[in-house]
Amino acid sequence: MGGVAEQSLLELGPLEGAHSWMLERAGAASVVAIESNTQAYLKCLVTNALLGMKRVQFLAGDFMSYLEQPGPCFDAAVACGVLYHLRDPQRLFPLLAKRCRGPVLLWTQYWTEDIAVSHPRLGRLLGPERVVVTESGTKLRLHRHSYRTTRFGRSFWGGNASYSEWLDRSSLEAAIRDAGYDIAATAFDEPRHPNGPAVAMTLKPRMRR
Repeated sequence: MGGVAEQSLLELGPLEGAHSWMLERAGAASVVAIESNTQAYLKCLVTNALLGMKRVQFLAGDFMSYLEQPGPCFDAAVACGVLYHLRDPQRLFPLLAKRCRGPVLLWTQYWTEDIAVSHPRLGRLLGPERVVVTESGTKLRLHRHSYRTTRFGRSFWGGNASYSEWLDRSSLEAAIRDAGYDIAATAFDEPRHPNGPAVAMTLKPRMRR
């Protein structure tokens, strides 16, 4: 989508700041990286101290709340490994559309009909389906994903709630289109990914905002 040189970027869930560093190295003018997991946020600060990033600002907090408030508009956004840690994940796309003029790089896991068979351990954490309807009338299927006691583990890097919700593949695409994005490119779609079905894609707004 043209690279990130001289672009203002929003990064959701930087984890340890590796992507943040890569974005700065690629020439980004600025990166605002928001991390809600406190242990991951501390890792970002350590990474920043070691690598001396100059154009990355790490913020601790809920990026959904950040996007709901008035604030700066960005040239592009990176949302890797965060969508499936949200409740009502479909809300992310219209919020991004209001605060991001350009493309969004999305990497996420998603629900499939045979996930209990293809990923038995993961399947045990996935619960009943919930149908939501967007303002435009689009119906989306969400599946409850329980963290159970894993969120209290030292190696847990997910959300701060007790559960999240996963979109199935068709609902994911519907939510993207409903928010005014087109899927410009799909880097990979791996239903057999070891950690659960996963897809990486670039979303392009239908018109610049």
